[in-house]
Order: sequence, then C-alpha cells, then structure tokens
Amino acid sequence: MRKPTAKQKLLAEKVILEGKSFRQGAIEAGYSQIVADKGPNIYAADKPGLQAAFILAAQKADINAETVKQVSKYRLFDDVVKAKDSGVTRQIELLGRMKEHDWFVRNTDVQIGVFASLADDSKIAGNLESLTASLPTDKTEDK
Repeated sequence: MRKPTAKQKLLAEKVILEGKSFRQGAIEAGYSQIVADKGPNIYAADKPGLQAAFILAAQKADINAETVKQVSKYRLFDDVVKAKDSGVTRQIELLGRMKEHDWFVRNTDVQIGVFASLADDSKIAGNLESLTASLPTDKTEDK
C-alpha cells in the first residue's frame, strides 16, 4: 500500500470524518475543480495513495450503526439515480440481516402457525382418509 500525501489525507478526512461530499472535500483540501468534478471512483482508481488515505480515515472514524445505515441508503439511492449497479447491493443486504442493524420490514399480519393448526384438525384428517379410500385402484393384469 502506498503512503498517502498530506493533501490526500486531508481530502479523506474531510469526506469520511467531516461528512463532506468528495467535490467539496477536494476543493477544501486544495485540489483543482477538475479533480473535484471527477469524483472518488474515477480519481481514486489510479491513485493508491488516495485509496490508502480513505482506508486510514475510515479506521479513525467512529462508525456506528446509524452511520452505516445512512451510507448504505446513500449508495443505494446513488445507484438508482445513476441507473448503474455499483455492486454494493449484496453487501448492503448482508449488513441489513445483521442483528445490530435489522433493516428489513417484518410483516406481522401473517400467522405462521395457520397450517400447523389445520394439520391438527381431526376433521381434515378423517376427510383425507375417506377420500383416499374411495380412490380407484389401478390393477392391471399381465397378459
């Protein structure tokens, strides 16, 4: 991993720790408008120092469940707006299943034991036996 420059560290801290957009953080860190407009995906792709700076800033950050939820919602929203799948959907789904997050809406109107209570009903069991007894049997003789 390449060592990040002071400028790259400042940009990462502005984005990760202060919650600023990449564009705003880049301008405040001293980058040009062109770099700021490129965005993190394009600019960081060929800058291992910047990637390392973001990793270091993320390690410093106090990331709690609410922060993860907000970032995840932003990433999903960003994918919808850009009509492009960034591949983050599966990771967000797995995060949402974790007990700390539990992001999925549960439908409490459905009774799970409905079929179990029907199976215990003696009328259904008796009717089932009478139906199977009246079924014709297929007896074929070998000729």
